[in-house]
Amino acid sequence: MELYKINHLGKFYYFTSFKEDIKVDNNTYKAIPITRQEITRGLEDNGLKVIAPLKDKPFKQMFLQTISPLSTLEIIKYPENITLYKGRILKVTLDYAKETATLVVSQNVILGNSEFPVRSYSSTCGYNFGDRYCGLVKENFSFFLNDGDFTINKEGSIVESSDFADKRYLKGGFLIANNKYYSFIIEHNGIDLTLLSPLPNPLAITSIKIIPTCDKSPEACSYYNNLDHFGGFPYIPNNNITTGGF
Repeated sequence: MELYKINHLGKFYYFTSFKEDIKVDNNTYKAIPITRQEITRGLEDNGLKVIAPLKDKPFKQMFLQTISPLSTLEIIKYPENITLYKGRILKVTLDYAKETATLVVSQNVILGNSEFPVRSYSSTCGYNFGDRYCGLVKENFSFFLNDGDFTINKEGSIVESSDFADKRYLKGGFLIANNKYYSFIIEHNGIDLTLLSPLPNPLAITSIKIIPTCDKSPEACSYYNNLDHFGGFPYIPNNNITTGGF
């Protein structure tokens, strides 16, 4: 069986793929349906994917917050107490349809105090909105609306507010209602936001928080006044010039 030890923002979370909770060294590893892909070793490290239930902390919180460079995941073979894999958590993606979170973890190659960074080259930015390379803080661009500043249709799927009219990059962002209901924003059209997951009991929603996103373009970087940190190479051809020409 395997134990999963996660460090997020200095707090440790303990899980196991076993069918029952396990107590090891005074720490209780909670039994959840957590899975991982096969661990491989090679010249390229594309990241190990670990899939866990969305309802368990800290997976949803890791998506909403900026992942610290110190956020790590360690996989331990038990009872042999052998570390199978330990790496830094690079990103978290959510699948609301499956109610799962996917963590991408990478083993850093470290010699002494030197770290070899992994870098991809494309016309769009290779960084994630709010990570340490991007340099922005998501919370600085989030905003709140209180009761009376917005309306929600009876299905709970469309939120309307005049505050959305002059905002950009809300599509693909996130909405939190009453500090407990979460949904992706799948469309932004003028003053309307369309949600992936309808909000329950719309009449009881008294506050919402909007967390925008970034489409990784130079225009988005300019909008956020962060063009100096743009991590893409906009003049790289997007087409295969061998087969499609320039």
